[in-house]
Amino acid sequence: MAICLVTIQHANAQYWSLTGNAGTNGSTNFIGTTDNVGFKIRTNNAVRITVNGSGKVGIGITTPVYKLDIKGGSINTDSVYRIGGNTVLSVKGAQNTFVGRNSGFSNSTGSGNTATGFEALFTNTTGTQNVANGFHSLHGNTTGGYNIGIGNYALNSNNGSYNTSTGYQSMYTNSTGIQNVAYGMQALYTNSTGTMNSSFGSYSMFYNTTGSKNIANGFSALYHNTTGNSNIAIGNATLSSNTVGGDLIAIGDSALYSQAVDNSLPYRYCNIAIGSGALYSNTSGHYNTAIGNSSLRWNVTGDGNTAVGTASLLSNTGYSNSATGSMALLTNTTGFSCSAFGSSAGANSNGSYNTFFGASSGMNTLGGSDNCFIGEESGITNQTGFSNTCIGNTSDFGTSGLFNASAIGYGAIVNTSNKIRLGNGVVTVIEGNSVYTVSDGRFKTNIHEEVKGLEFINKLRPVVYNFEAKKFDDFLNKNRPASQAERINGLDYTEVHKIRYSGFIAQEVEQAAKQTGYDFNGVHIPQNNDDNYSLAYAEFVVPLVKAVQELDKKNTELLKRIEELEKESGNKNKMPELQRPNGTTLEQNQPNPFSENSVIKYYIPQNAGSGVIKIYAPDGSEIKSIPVSTKGFGQTEISGNVLSAGTYSYILFVDGKVADTKQMIITK
Repeated sequence: MAICLVTIQHANAQYWSLTGNAGTNGSTNFIGTTDNVGFKIRTNNAVRITVNGSGKVGIGITTPVYKLDIKGGSINTDSVYRIGGNTVLSVKGAQNTFVGRNSGFSNSTGSGNTATGFEALFTNTTGTQNVANGFHSLHGNTTGGYNIGIGNYALNSNNGSYNTSTGYQSMYTNSTGIQNVAYGMQALYTNSTGTMNSSFGSYSMFYNTTGSKNIANGFSALYHNTTGNSNIAIGNATLSSNTVGGDLIAIGDSALYSQAVDNSLPYRYCNIAIGSGALYSNTSGHYNTAIGNSSLRWNVTGDGNTAVGTASLLSNTGYSNSATGSMALLTNTTGFSCSAFGSSAGANSNGSYNTFFGASSGMNTLGGSDNCFIGEESGITNQTGFSNTCIGNTSDFGTSGLFNASAIGYGAIVNTSNKIRLGNGVVTVIEGNSVYTVSDGRFKTNIHEEVKGLEFINKLRPVVYNFEAKKFDDFLNKNRPASQAERINGLDYTEVHKIRYSGFIAQEVEQAAKQTGYDFNGVHIPQNNDDNYSLAYAEFVVPLVKAVQELDKKNTELLKRIEELEKESGNKNKMPELQRPNGTTLEQNQPNPFSENSVIKYYIPQNAGSGVIKIYAPDGSEIKSIPVSTKGFGQTEISGNVLSAGTYSYILFVDGKVADTKQMIITK
């Protein structure tokens, strides 16, 4: 019988007990393999965890690709997720999500917050409904709620509520300010307690601290604003220098760029600037409105100006000016109380109390004041003239430097001071029911009866003529630029050149007045080489009245002489005694004086007898007798063609008695 001896040696720690092991060495004891073979952990005979030969771990997957490869499952932690020992994801409090190292670090009961970025919402404890995205965004917020901060350091110091901040360091120092919106790098950077501000653009409202209800949109818009309220700045650098001014509106690149403040003034500035560079240089000027690129650009302290249009009132420093239209009042600097409407209206003006209405109206006026030009290119020749008026397109002056001159009507040109010109050369009728000349004895002095009558009238030469209106207009326009003078070249002068006028030659009237020593004001003598002769026909009434008075006096003397002659000669039939029957009238012949025909009207009562009109020469001799058979009102016509020029008497006889006598003048 053979005996087999078996030796069993206990191998301690060669297996892992299901109830736990003791006496293990962390350096030498392990679960796994020593060769390049993967290690698997199963439950229910299914592989749950795989560690392959290169150390990659797969959960739910047997061929892991990554250091930790999880498939078909999820990861859950109690409160935080750390990387490198740093918390990078946590849900501290209720309904919060904090992503980023130390984001939401101090949160306790705050809820509904979302923070992404290093130390975003770092100090928040009880603040709710905040969104922070970016490095240090909403970093100092503790109790503020309903804020949105997007960008590194956005709302960094905030503890207010209902703020929205987007951009690097936007609303960086905001503390308790509420309902603000900041968009752009360092927008509303310094804001502390200001409320209801909207800031869009890098550095917009950078220095704002307590200013409220402001809107800034653009790079550096309202950059220096600190406590100013209710401002609107839209465009790069708009209202950039404003600090405490309020109620300002600036829209456009650099609009109201230099607006500052004079602390001695008790009121707000109330400026409006819309357009690139509008009110760019304004510092303390107030109640200005500038609409258009560079409008009121160089205005500094001027007040109460309104500029609408590119470069309108560009250089202005004056006040109470209004300019509407591109380059209107372009170069005005110190002028004040001017109004310009139309492109380039008053473009070079620097005067005051001027009104320009119409494109290019008064565009060359320099320092002249109290001018009123209405119409396209009206008053365009004026430079230094003052107290002038032009009404109508292209109405203008024949030369510059006039004063108290007026041109009224399309293309009307006035060529000397203290003169009014109505219409251009084509105008043939100026109509009105009544035209009066001031004739109030309260304002007349040095009154003398020095009027020349027959002596002056007899030297006048009445003529009929045609007037070269086109030649006259060319004369008026000779000093104007061709481009402006051409405006009236389209006028049709055909009909006006056909008209036959009756009148005098002004130069001849001037000579007649000189020859008789008569200081006659019915002739306008040219005041310069650009002026023209003209006549005031109404002024001829006075010497004509004087002439009739002289004729009446001569007629009275003639009748007296005739009576004396009749007494001496005993010839009673030649000039009977004046014995006017009751109701008989003899009217003055019309017209008088005359050269061809004139009408004599009369009235003979029904109970009167026969009548006759006799005409007497200056020497008293009878030259014609005209029987009158009509009773009541009647008339007879006298022909001047058969009589020589001179003064005649005519007498109405009724029943052989002198009823009335008159005088008439025949001219040739």
